[in-house]
Amino acid sequence: MKFLALLLVVFSVGAVESPETLLPVMTDARESWQKRGEAEDALAKLPPEAVLPALLPHMAKGMPSGGIWNSAGREHDRGAPVEWQVFYAVGRSWSAQVNKLPHEGGGRLLHELLRKAPTAYAKDILLGDLALRWEPQAEPTVAAMLKNPKEGLPVRAAAGLVLILHGRENYHALLLEYAGQGEHSERLRWFDLLSDPRHKQRKGVDSRVIAMGFDLIEAERRANPNYVHGGYFLALKVGHYAGQQFKPDQQDPRYQKQGGLNDAFFADTVENALKWWELNKAETLKP
Repeated sequence: MKFLALLLVVFSVGAVESPETLLPVMTDARESWQKRGEAEDALAKLPPEAVLPALLPHMAKGMPSGGIWNSAGREHDRGAPVEWQVFYAVGRSWSAQVNKLPHEGGGRLLHELLRKAPTAYAKDILLGDLALRWEPQAEPTVAAMLKNPKEGLPVRAAAGLVLILHGRENYHALLLEYAGQGEHSERLRWFDLLSDPRHKQRKGVDSRVIAMGFDLIEAERRANPNYVHGGYFLALKVGHYAGQQFKPDQQDPRYQKQGGLNDAFFADTVENALKWWELNKAETLKP
């Protein structure tokens, strides 16, 4: 009789909701929008330690192919192709669970998941999460990704950002090495890290980074000689890193046009930067 009573209690309560029961519903394109939404809401009530490992394979799939649907929330996404509805549901669930993790100690789970991440997309997401919830024990794992030439540039650059923010080791020389080789677009990614204000704050100003910035400006101008904005954003970045202002006075009538600034403003910003470099190069690079 006791056993029968226990069975009646179990069946009256119903099946316990878990990631294993909810995720197949939330990610099944054949399910209705309402059912998938109910599963997403129920999943949000569960702890991240249970949800994130089960959600990882779904998150790792990345974006659907084809045209991109820009999300504005679940209700708005109701009009999206179903695969995009599922993609954004997975993304919302992932972000909500990560946000539940404490900033101190929450990175341990993220590190564990990073070591298991099956795709570059998943690694990129997890590295971004680790940047906000750092786990010191993750440094060797992240450094190995930075140094691994088999990893794609987005993953390696994401690893580099995490390390310039939190790493105990000094990765400056390694980033300089990477920034000195490869295609122009690759060099730009590494230069972005080297000139990042947070990296500058930790490591100070390096004349080699300044020189690299001007080398990239000149390379961009050679590649696009007729592009008036060529080198403009690089000039701003180098100027900020070097503590210099290369933009001319925006109120100068020479730079005004209806609705904003004319092309001369952007061209003169780059010219100001190059003139400064010509005058200060020798002193800047002096040992």
